Amino acid sequence: MDDSVNEQEMLKTLEVHVINEISLIKDQQQKDFLLLKSAIEENNKMMKELIQQEFGQAKLMMLEQPAKEVKVKINKGPLALTTVGKLKEKYKNAVYNDGVVCKGNQFVGCKNSDKIGNDPNEVINHCSQCNFDLCQKCFELIENIHEHPLEKVTYGHLLETQKDSYGGGWQCDCRSFQGCVLDGKAIKDQYEIVYHDAINQFNLCVSCANSYKV
Repeated sequence: MDDSVNEQEMLKTLEVHVINEISLIKDQQQKDFLLLKSAIEENNKMMKELIQQEFGQAKLMMLEQPAKEVKVKINKGPLALTTVGKLKEKYKNAVYNDGVVCKGNQFVGCKNSDKIGNDPNEVINHCSQCNFDLCQKCFELIENIHEHPLEKVTYGHLLETQKDSYGGGWQCDCRSFQGCVLDGKAIKDQYEIVYHDAINQFNLCVSCANSYKV
């Protein structure tokens, strides 16, 4: 009888021991799994940062290309090639913390009419250097954004002095403004290239800089 009781106690003790060992193994496996998961996530994060860095460096290499500065028909001053990250570093007053918005989205068509004008008394804001013209309504809304001085003249005056260019009428050059493909969406990638006028705080995306380049 005693032998039977002792045998049962030994079996029970052995069972408890086995259960504890299994529990310890499961706990260790769980810890190992979490450590492995953490290591994989950290590795993925490092790889992602490395890829972004390499991709960003590839973009920065474009800064070595010739077009470091452009003149455009929608801003008085030249725009210098830079990146969103460099603007954030340069301006510490949170102006570009949320990214850079291309000003090209402000220029969408003529504010008056796309029709050909032929009224000799109509006032035109005219550039004598490159024949850039703004109607009075566009000039009042966007002011003098042209790189050259604009002079107020009548269509009749242009018809008399430049008949070859204005004999068939005239149109406001804002009619060709198509806005920006980003439609006001901020550029946030720190390696993304933008064109910047520090004096006027005027920025353009690459697409708009190319579209309005003179």
